[in-house]
Amino acid sequence: MQMKPVVISELFPVQPQAIPELLAYELQTADEELAAIGGKLPYRLKKAFSGRWAWSTPYIVTDTPVEDIQAFVETLRNDPSEAFASLLALQPVPDWQPTPQAQADFAARALWPELRDDVDAALARFAHNLNRTLVTRECEVRGWTIWGQPALSISIRSRLQTIYDLQSYLKNVDSVDAILHFMVADRASTMQGTVMDIVGPVAEHRERLLAFKPKERSKRFIEQAADDEIVVRIYAHRRTYDYVARALRILARPADYERLGIDPEQAEAALRLTPAGSSTMLEEVVRIGRKRGLLGPAYSSQRHSASFLDTADLHFTPTVRVGQNHTCEVSALQEHIQQYGVYKHASLKKPVAIGVLNALPDSPYREFLEKLHQTLRLYRVPARYNGVASLQTFSHQSLEEALHYLHERGADLILALLPDEPGREAEQWGLADLFTALTIALGISGQIVHQATLTHGENAIALSILNKLGGTPHALGTPLPYADMVVGFDVACPTSKQPDDEIPMTAISRIFRNTGEFLRYELCSIKGEKNISEAIQALFPATLFQGKRVVIHRDGPFRGNEKQALQAWGAHIQAQFLPVEILRTGIPHLYGVELSADELSADRQAQAIHPSAGCALKLDEQQALLVTAQPSAQEAPVEPLHIRTEPPLSIEQALHSVLSFTLLHADVQTRSRFPVTIHYSDIFASLLLRGIKPVQKQEAFPF
Repeated sequence: MQMKPVVISELFPVQPQAIPELLAYELQTADEELAAIGGKLPYRLKKAFSGRWAWSTPYIVTDTPVEDIQAFVETLRNDPSEAFASLLALQPVPDWQPTPQAQADFAARALWPELRDDVDAALARFAHNLNRTLVTRECEVRGWTIWGQPALSISIRSRLQTIYDLQSYLKNVDSVDAILHFMVADRASTMQGTVMDIVGPVAEHRERLLAFKPKERSKRFIEQAADDEIVVRIYAHRRTYDYVARALRILARPADYERLGIDPEQAEAALRLTPAGSSTMLEEVVRIGRKRGLLGPAYSSQRHSASFLDTADLHFTPTVRVGQNHTCEVSALQEHIQQYGVYKHASLKKPVAIGVLNALPDSPYREFLEKLHQTLRLYRVPARYNGVASLQTFSHQSLEEALHYLHERGADLILALLPDEPGREAEQWGLADLFTALTIALGISGQIVHQATLTHGENAIALSILNKLGGTPHALGTPLPYADMVVGFDVACPTSKQPDDEIPMTAISRIFRNTGEFLRYELCSIKGEKNISEAIQALFPATLFQGKRVVIHRDGPFRGNEKQALQAWGAHIQAQFLPVEILRTGIPHLYGVELSADELSADRQAQAIHPSAGCALKLDEQQALLVTAQPSAQEAPVEPLHIRTEPPLSIEQALHSVLSFTLLHADVQTRSRFPVTIHYSDIFASLLLRGIKPVQKQEAFPF
């Protein structure tokens, strides 16, 4: 019987009868820290007045009217913790009508927690021990609006917890500093963060911590801690919080496996959730929500066909253009490049001098270098190796000395042969991150080759080198018809207590033609958000953009007055700037299933599989969830991207632009979920925030 593909989501409509009558209170504060205070208030309000309370920007939403809430505010302002010192008032909002987003946030933050005990018990059945760790499954819930109706996303995540709380772990190490940079979880809540500092002994901080009026279980941890136990400061959600060490459990991240004595392969296998495994757990959780009358059936192409799109709906075909103006499917790119050549060769006046940084002395690296040399010659990149620097110890100093040695010998590009790394954490740089930072600071191109790539990766590495030298391995099969240029845009801005007009910011644009050819990047440093217009004019020069239609891929949401500054500059130079926000975290998954016609009519469950790349769920006419890559069957699901745009660019065109620019990675086998316009922008932003910038503020080569 013919099988019909169906797409299901982790999004569920909130049942109207589950939402009580709501009212809202507006916060008035002495500063702009609305979200920080708003996120903490519901717990205090619930404790004082019972009922249900939730933060939904910019209001506190509740089902419980309070007569004299200002007296409560005065009490909070005088709280010894000083957490609410800047709170001036909570004012009822007259004639307020709840928005769908406010209803969704209330459902996620006030109603769903009432189910947490049942949900935790259901997911506990899927937990299991792994040596000295516990593999747990957790449920993440978030409020959404879909076609003007409130909805919840419910996603299952895997965590690897050690058997240690932070205080117990300290008994096994020589220095208290050994716990710095660990990811930890609050044993009394869902809070997770990173250990950033040692505050001091509990004896000096117990009274202060109790003044915050913590939840009962957290209070017991503080009271039971010995005087000589420690208090640590963790960083979470862009803020810091102090905890007694015994209240925190260590979460094992890839970067911590070695110091925790965890086998990386076993850990990754235990954490991996296939679509089938994830959907089985999700079904158990959703059953609880539906039994309580909170959730409706999941959004799926079976029930909401008009909201689900595929590549045909987007007029997208994954074709690319190589040498001799030949087009082919991206899946056949390697063989067609070998037959027809690359799209555009690098303009080189002399052979490229390649310095080799070797951190793999016992590997067959010489064979790899010879094969790479032959492949570069095939792509018309004349090259020679002009020195090898062996890295015996993996330290900042030894790496810097090796790079300076190769740089002084006249290397145009440094090829780094590095060991495989299990993962990358923002707070803990690996060798590859350090190499990238130092080569950028030196103003020299760098190419990383991990050990796993040595036996088969010479072709992908050669194309990547060609790209860094100004060549173009391949372009889009068909130029974008609705744009002349596509630009990746980001602003690196530190979290700072400095006045807004003093905060150092660095803005960057990566500029492409509508064919996918890279033109150049532009960098601009400014102080304060008020000067963003100055940065916009530098990143989008009139000589290049005047009169053009420009799709702008923003990594994350546009902030402050970025969008207004773009539109004002566009009007001035008669350019049409078309903003597209690409949100990458906390996005619910989409799954594919294959059902026969009989199964469809019977509304039966089927085993979940990965959806096809190009599958999308429209949330409304201006936003959608988009699957941009399709992993192998046994790999974890790929998290979609949340795409937002506004007229005159349609959401279909925005999705098309993102899909198109995911085809342009020099190594198409990486199956990156990000378009090249924003690829690695999070890493580059972290470098900028550390003061590490390219030597040139404008360059025709990718950094």
